[in-house]
Amino acid sequence: MEQWKKEILQGNTAFNEGQDGVAIRHYTTACQRARLLLPHWDDTEAAIVALVISYQNIANVHFRKHNNSQAINTYQDLYQQLKSYYLINVGTSNITSAFHGASRRAGTELAANVKRLGIFSAHEEKVINVFFELEFQPILHLSKDTA
Repeated sequence: MEQWKKEILQGNTAFNEGQDGVAIRHYTTACQRARLLLPHWDDTEAAIVALVISYQNIANVHFRKHNNSQAINTYQDLYQQLKSYYLINVGTSNITSAFHGASRRAGTELAANVKRLGIFSAHEEKVINVFFELEFQPILHLSKDTA
């Protein structure tokens, strides 16, 4: 976990200094580290949050650079990682709870970015909805006014 934190902090420093390429490299390393260590961390919720933060930070760099499609793709990758990990561990109460929180967080954050940037379309709505579908809730229908 300490190595992950170090990569995130270095990525944050680079991001704040406008060094987007360096930030992406640190966030990607943090993401890889979180994926590899996820099954082995004792604190499952912290591990899942680390994975979500890693992906969201990568997406935020892409949004800042106006690479909106790449940012959306990053969220799709996060969805796949969360779904895979969840399906492998379905039925474990702490996994289910952590997964639900992470899914809500990611979907909400993506919806806020899409609204803020005015890039809402059917594609973005579909990507946002997958995070809530995994919550076993009805599909969230967003309009430009409610994102």
